[in-house]
Amino acid sequence: MRTKTDSEILTDATLTTWHSFDSIPLQDSGPLGLITKTNNVTLATGKVNQALSFNSSSSYYQIQSFVLLGISNYTYSIALWVKRTSTGGGTLVHLSTQTDGLGWCVSLLGFRSTGEIVATNWDNSGKEVVGSVLPINVWTHVASTFSTINGLRFYINGVYSGTTGVMSYGAAQKAVILTLGNPLVGGSCNPMSIATGVYFGSLDEFRVYSRELTAMDVYGLANP
Repeated sequence: MRTKTDSEILTDATLTTWHSFDSIPLQDSGPLGLITKTNNVTLATGKVNQALSFNSSSSYYQIQSFVLLGISNYTYSIALWVKRTSTGGGTLVHLSTQTDGLGWCVSLLGFRSTGEIVATNWDNSGKEVVGSVLPINVWTHVASTFSTINGLRFYINGVYSGTTGVMSYGAAQKAVILTLGNPLVGGSCNPMSIATGVYFGSLDEFRVYSRELTAMDVYGLANP
């Protein structure tokens, strides 16, 4: 048996959830096997094997029971591949304590009405990093990382895009839910400049880590 590298051991220890979207039934391929719920999503050709297609106004993919994301100031990273099929706004990642998108809630990743991708975090007042306008029908890798030392950092295609600078993370203090592609009825929950709403397009290789990924880590995910 091959001995795992230090990097592989670190990934095993900190990968909270991983969704490859390669086959049905759709499920968490990460170590915790978090509960998922889907509505009106289909498989499509992905960046890596298959992807998840959101092509209906009622499409969403929901992952429950994130404990560490509900703890204030806990480090985290979110990474995924995005391929839009429409312009304008839309929600990529919505965090909430209720399955309907409400409760303690915030939109973590989405698009402005003018098409720029936005990563956000909450510290009793929202902070955000605004990226570029993503091209239509092209796979783009995006990642946001957080620590209290570095704040929220945002990467597009493995390249550093910007940061909030030092900030805290004021969380719900209870387990939270992530909903992909749709804020459900929580569209008004602390969106910052994100024009919340249904996302039309495909998503692939969605990952959440319980640590702040390094620039090298993110570059590796963006160049599989």
